Amino acid sequence: MSDLLTSAETAVKLAMKKGFEEAEAFTSKITKQEIIYRGRIEATKTNIIAGLGIRGIVDQRIGFFSISSLERRDIEYAIDQAFKIAIATNEDSDWKSLPREYGKTSVEKVVDKRVEQLTAKDLVSEVRLVLDTVHEVDQSLEVTRGYITTGVSSNAIANSHGCKLERKETNAASWIAVKAGGSNGKGVSHEFSQSRHWRGLKNEPLARSVSERALKMLHAKTVPSGKLSTVWRNDVFGSVIDAMLTRIITADAIQKNRSPWAGKIGQPVASEQVSIVDEGTMAAGIGTRHFDDDGVPQKRVPVIEKGILRGFLYDCYTAYKENRKTTGNAHRDFGTFSSPPNYMKTPSPYPNNLIVKPQGASPDELIRETRNGLYIVETIGEWLSNPISGDLSATVASGFIIEKGELGRAVKGMIVSANFFDVLRGRMDLRANDLENAGPVYAPTTQVLDMTVSGE
Repeated sequence: MSDLLTSAETAVKLAMKKGFEEAEAFTSKITKQEIIYRGRIEATKTNIIAGLGIRGIVDQRIGFFSISSLERRDIEYAIDQAFKIAIATNEDSDWKSLPREYGKTSVEKVVDKRVEQLTAKDLVSEVRLVLDTVHEVDQSLEVTRGYITTGVSSNAIANSHGCKLERKETNAASWIAVKAGGSNGKGVSHEFSQSRHWRGLKNEPLARSVSERALKMLHAKTVPSGKLSTVWRNDVFGSVIDAMLTRIITADAIQKNRSPWAGKIGQPVASEQVSIVDEGTMAAGIGTRHFDDDGVPQKRVPVIEKGILRGFLYDCYTAYKENRKTTGNAHRDFGTFSSPPNYMKTPSPYPNNLIVKPQGASPDELIRETRNGLYIVETIGEWLSNPISGDLSATVASGFIIEKGELGRAVKGMIVSANFFDVLRGRMDLRANDLENAGPVYAPTTQVLDMTVSGE
């Protein structure tokens, strides 16, 4: 038994002695390494964070308190504070119980020993490789900002209904921004990669890709306003799905009347060509865990099947409100690098690995099929779109004109917009076979027809 699980069990026992009717303790230890660079290495950091969150219930009054310590005296203090909070809090009439059904499921490739063994020296060597690759493409290129981060997250959970579980995952992320400049213009490009595994980052091809695109963007201009068919690079379309869907498919959003899909289970919300599923046990998935943050095994949850809305994502609290079972989607954070750490939060429902089902075509085939339009490679601002009304808009930071089925000149600076629910219902029927993730969302390169483009 690990120190994390021992501390969680101890906290639950002490909380019950204090007078709680139910109690739960969630413990965490996160080891994070980060290297920040521009044209040279600016900083290396190693942080180890450990702590505990205690949740207790008295007469449907919920008290929660967290500490960045696993010492017994600090645990006792946290329990005292949680009890005071519970006594002073209004009764939650929707409260039913802490999880009574719990366990682990078998998942693969969520821990990479290489990530666990990495040293600061290894990260320095990787950054030098990135910088060398950029300058191999063109000596005049400037790395304006970049970082590589790795993390090992260990967690344990115990509750007064017998739950005693622990798990571990690894994570790695890399981000780089490159600028090409000259007397006639400026080209800027960014790339981001995230993986459970060190080799999944592919830093050298990432650096080469962003460098070559920065040069292409050097003389990029906008396009005339009008209607254009678009092809979205896989991870960029994943960001759109993240902005427009993740906040309206949770039970929390449904119960708070913050989703336009409330009451629409079994009804068509998309084209028959569209299927979206949350794969909680996907091998090496960014959101894959042996159990969620309630202590419940993760699983596969259909959201949209051939256009029909099939279900929403639940944690235990939202599930018990409806007298149903959780889907295993409880999250206290949304990644190893989140701030504040997961033990400082209570659970809420969120996707594990939300997947837009791909089709058989290659990205090049989608571009050829589009004939004339816009290939979108980078955007900003899609997170400001409105998922309730469906109003989607994003500024194209880099892209390329599609002419006669081939990529043409580089473009940037225009705003593309559409109603996202109209897109789902028949304007994104063509998708490639190349899944890539943007956080917990996995999407293929996707064609979206007839978007409004606001350019020159």
